[in-house]
Amino acid sequence: MIAIVIVVRFLGVDNYGRFSSLLAIVGILARIVDFGIEPIVFREFAKDKDNYHIFSAGLNLRFVLYIILVAGFNLVAPFIAFTAREILLTNILFTTIIFSAKMVIVRESMATPFKVSMKMHYPMLLAIFDNLVLFVLILFIPIMKDPVLYFVIVYAASNIPGFVLSFYYLWKKFGYKYEFTLERGMWLLKESLPLFGFVVLTNIFLQLDVVILDSFKGHYDVGIYSAGARLTMPLSIIPGAIVTTVFPILVKRLKENENTGFINNMVIKLLYFISFVIAAVFTFESSSIVTIIFGTQFSATAYSASILYWCQIFIFFAFYSLSVLIADNRQHYNFIYAGIQAAVNVLFCFIL
Repeated sequence: MIAIVIVVRFLGVDNYGRFSSLLAIVGILARIVDFGIEPIVFREFAKDKDNYHIFSAGLNLRFVLYIILVAGFNLVAPFIAFTAREILLTNILFTTIIFSAKMVIVRESMATPFKVSMKMHYPMLLAIFDNLVLFVLILFIPIMKDPVLYFVIVYAASNIPGFVLSFYYLWKKFGYKYEFTLERGMWLLKESLPLFGFVVLTNIFLQLDVVILDSFKGHYDVGIYSAGARLTMPLSIIPGAIVTTVFPILVKRLKENENTGFINNMVIKLLYFISFVIAAVFTFESSSIVTIIFGTQFSATAYSASILYWCQIFIFFAFYSLSVLIADNRQHYNFIYAGIQAAVNVLFCFIL
């Protein structure tokens, strides 16, 4: 959060808007690599902690899908009005799909054994390490001739040490050794298919507004809006941490046909309370908070950020309820939810 605040101040509204537009495109395309595989691997691994074949298959499927995505993009991009510079920056950002914990794709899969064993402090510390590396590297932006290119490079490269160390700790703590296997790969793709539609539609919901805004208004407006969206991103830590803790318990209880009503009620009430308090506090001080963090050039961000903070009440609830459906092997409902969400969002983007 601190690193991005510094970057926003260094780059300014227009350049940050350019970066956000490309990152939004990469974020949407990255869902092809995601394919909804991780929740299925998490669920199966929670049932059998020694099933490293399906864990490796999940990783390898994503590596294969990544190669297909990058090759496909570079074949198509020259014919859809991408400039040579945009293609270069996009390819650099594509590497974050593999290396970055921010993308919640490959690094999220690598965290599965830590989640099941309740040792999430390891991947979390590595994510913090990534961000510390990024923080140090962005301090050199003012002396760079091309600050946008430099930032895109360090935004991607800062994740490589944490990626390498993730494999090291998987070996050290669980004795895991990487193997190239696609055992049960087709079964995994079949199980993940409803979630693939879900993650694609969800990412359309999260990212397409930036693409549409850039098309209709330009980089400046994207910069103003994206700064507000960036302020809400750290909040995903809260439902993420709670779901990661509760999910293995839910899977176990559902497998043994035990009642989960108490856990569900407690978690939902907690998420409602936390999100409401955060949104209320931010709304009353939004102008002051935005000015202090980003500077006066981003003062227009306060209004959109306030709306996005109130959206977190519903997003927090959905984050947990969708995980409950996955734990109960009803992920097809997630696809229906995401379809309604994305359609309504796109409709209002064009109307407004």
